[in-house]
Amino acid sequence: MREKPPIHWQNIGVADAETRAIDERADRLQPLGADAIGTRELITSLECCHFNALLYVDQIVKAIHSYGSPAGPGPGRHATRFPSNVDLQRDATTILRAWCAGAPAEAIDRDLGSTPGSQLVSLLGTRTALKEWQVQRVVERIEVRWLRDTEQGSVDRYVPLLVSGTYEAHIATECPPRYLEHSEFRHATVRTLIHDTLDGEDAEISLAWAIDLLMPCHWDFLANLSTVLKAIGGDVYPDRPLELCARNIRLSPALNRLEMICRTLLAYDADEVRAGGVDTNLLREMGDSTPVGRWLAASLEKTIREQMGFRL
Repeated sequence: MREKPPIHWQNIGVADAETRAIDERADRLQPLGADAIGTRELITSLECCHFNALLYVDQIVKAIHSYGSPAGPGPGRHATRFPSNVDLQRDATTILRAWCAGAPAEAIDRDLGSTPGSQLVSLLGTRTALKEWQVQRVVERIEVRWLRDTEQGSVDRYVPLLVSGTYEAHIATECPPRYLEHSEFRHATVRTLIHDTLDGEDAEISLAWAIDLLMPCHWDFLANLSTVLKAIGGDVYPDRPLELCARNIRLSPALNRLEMICRTLLAYDADEVRAGGVDTNLLREMGDSTPVGRWLAASLEKTIREQMGFRL
């Protein structure tokens, strides 16, 4: 049975010799200050599939740098305002709610980014009761994140159709009570398979699972949403693979930069420049390494490496 990772490693779902060795380093540094603990919490919250992933990593690296600066630990653990896509989420739910309410595609005049809303809902084809039910689930999936991001209302409205668990998948073997009234719709959604590729190999994913993983904070949310709506409309052979959460994460436009950051963090942790792939400017900006800084760098490097599937 696989070892369950401690909560501070929950975003990689891994507990191994490396994570234990990094944790032992933290034990030897006790007591840790509030800034160090706060920076480690930032690492635990990092998701490399997020559209702001590189900005989050930059914030963490700056916090690590502060441990080697004469001024001492800086404000790395404090809230920083990043670009938001709340408007995008709101527009998506508005467009899809209008369609669910009976509006024909040509009557929808709101855009989603650069995509006309009418074009988006036209992917659904001829309206059916099943399609309306499925689109309502998509709306709930998007809206729960929007409400969380804007701190409005309940954040527990969405009930997974098939898969629950943010970092460790739990597949439902029975219809959740929330969907018993329309269990035939839920079963049809589970049985619908999207045929794409996973890491370059032919693959299938249930439409229900795709809806469960449809996160509006993802770097390719609009393409993922279009693929899901096409599948609801009957087209289950997308032109491009679904990039949902960690699925196909190596297609991320941040891939090369994140790999270079990992190599740079390894050099910082080892307190030496290793050949190849190191951002020497970033390494210089990070300043002198310290025990706390090296522990945080090792934690961040391990997190990025596991999420992105790097083999360094």
